[in-house]
Amino acid sequence: MAGFRKLFFAGVVIFFSFQHTQAQWESIVLTGDFGVSLGAAHYFGDLNPNAKLNRPKIAAGAFFRKQFGNYVALR
Repeated sequence: MAGFRKLFFAGVVIFFSFQHTQAQWESIVLTGDFGVSLGAAHYFGDLNPNAKLNRPKIAAGAFFRKQFGNYVALR
């Protein structure tokens, strides 16, 4: 049984070693990303000086990011 496992493992390694990878020849084109966020937030400042620090409120957000190149994006 141990010989079969070694032979099977060797076959799997050889099979995946000879697979044709396309990551080097095809580029991935990113057109845009959608995202959402959810968490807690608290504001304490000039507009809200009396807020308690122990009572954060729910915060949510959404965004879209457009890729224009490898190093340039607009969010």
